[in-house]
Amino acid sequence: MLAVTISRARLGAVVRPLTQVNVKPLAKASIKVGWIGIERARELVAYLGETVQDAVAEAREELVRDDNPPLDRS
Repeated sequence: MLAVTISRARLGAVVRPLTQVNVKPLAKASIKVGWIGIERARELVAYLGETVQDAVAEAREELVRDDNPPLDRS
């Protein structure tokens, strides 16, 4: 029983510092990566929005130019 207690104490002396690692740098790095991902997603959505708007504007322009307005089904 005494040997188990001594082994446990030695193991605790080794494991305890490993579990008390400062997690702040890891948390900050995770936040930065997440923030960069959000910013890139916003840029992508803005780009896609512009592309769709351009396509819609071109389609409207072609309809007006060709003098073929879309049918009003209301």
